[in-house]
Amino acid sequence: MMFDRLIALSQGKTREKRRDLLVMISELFTDGAENYTDAETRLFGDVLCRLVDQVSVDVRAQFSERMAPLSCTPHAVALRLAQDEELSVSGVMLEQSDILTDTDLCEIAGALSQGHLLAITRRKGLSETVTEVLADRGNAEVLEGVTRNETARFSEFGVKRLATRGLDHPEVLRALSKRADMPTERLARVVAAFDAEARGKLESLVALSPDFAALLVTEAADIARQQKLELEREITTLVRRIGQRLGKDQLQFLTARLHDLGVGLGADADPVDPVGDRQGAVGF
Repeated sequence: MMFDRLIALSQGKTREKRRDLLVMISELFTDGAENYTDAETRLFGDVLCRLVDQVSVDVRAQFSERMAPLSCTPHAVALRLAQDEELSVSGVMLEQSDILTDTDLCEIAGALSQGHLLAITRRKGLSETVTEVLADRGNAEVLEGVTRNETARFSEFGVKRLATRGLDHPEVLRALSKRADMPTERLARVVAAFDAEARGKLESLVALSPDFAALLVTEAADIARQQKLELEREITTLVRRIGQRLGKDQLQFLTARLHDLGVGLGADADPVDPVGDRQGAVGF
């Protein structure tokens, strides 16, 4: 009975007949998807894709909404619907389908509209590869959307690109600074790598957003302070080791020169005898 109806529908040329045929074949597929071979699944995908091209936008949108959450959706169908120019069709597939690969998403993000990119920003678990494309090509809404996606992951390149482009869109920088996986020291490293043009924009942003600027400045100062302390510890260790080879005058001169350079010795390093108890010191 069903096959007779399928044959009858396949012979119909109206959009209504094509819609009914699409619904019937998709139901036939989903009802037995776990039993089909890969070749049979691909065949279903080919047929469904042909039918999708012959129905109205509303029917495609309904079909996409039905197929997007399914783990059995043929890849060809998921990709066809995700690439649809109508966002009412492609949006739900881009947001929900686990069938789409990172390669699929990168190609779509690199070629289709900002609306398509915005739909991708709502996906769970966006990979670093995909967020790099979004950070590079997205408009302000896309940049903010991907930055506010708590499950998205970002490479160092992606963070730098977001921060650089965020100089023209302060809301992106604010959202970036509030991410749990974006400690301020990571942002400070990005800021340190800015070129002259980006630094100029950052100076303008300082005037517009004192709180955000203060956050970056404070963090940068903390990093610089930590680096200075590490350097001082290393120099203290070095002076301790070579101190026994130097005379008292030489030690005092070295300590004074280090002080002039803004480098202090550790609290346990005597300026006169930085190696402490010389009798207990071990020489080279």
